[in-house]
Amino acid sequence: MESSSEGNSDHSNDFDAAQEMLADGIFDFSIPLLPETLPSILQVGCGTDFLSLDIESIFPAQHDLLDNDENHLKIAQQQLASFFPNAKYRLLQGEVETLDTDDRYDLIYSISLGAIADLKGFIQRAASWLKPSGKIFLGAFSSTITEKELRALVTYAGLSILDSATSQYTEEKATTDCTRELFIIGAEKRG
Repeated sequence: MESSSEGNSDHSNDFDAAQEMLADGIFDFSIPLLPETLPSILQVGCGTDFLSLDIESIFPAQHDLLDNDENHLKIAQQQLASFFPNAKYRLLQGEVETLDTDDRYDLIYSISLGAIADLKGFIQRAASWLKPSGKIFLGAFSSTITEKELRALVTYAGLSILDSATSQYTEEKATTDCTRELFIIGAEKRG
């Protein structure tokens, strides 16, 4: 698969590799917790394609992709059309902080927590977008927020934490390596 990154800088490549690792991690983490029926899915901050393709590979049903970057949405659309020409998805351009929807989802994914200005507000709103027994999967690098802070926000929004996982990502720099922790939390709306 071709890289969907627009930039050619080392920083851009490091960012893409880190995002891809986080996308793969959150998807693998969610598999044992997924419903058996085809769910409706909201992917917040879809980026260019890393997680979208994984989701479409097992759930070719209702899939809404939200991103504020029109270019990211175009790339995601090209990738989905190329690999899954019969997929049913909607592209939603805008900020998650201003998303106004009456839709309810079985699953919500987000690996772009660092780009969300009002994380507490987002998690509360995301909880309201979940159907009863709906699940949310959130992934972040520890430089964005700590796992303890994210757990507190998820619990405050009335969601029950199902599981969490952590791993390490090492960025190879010209002179030194930089290791960052990433973590994933899965939670469910009870009732």
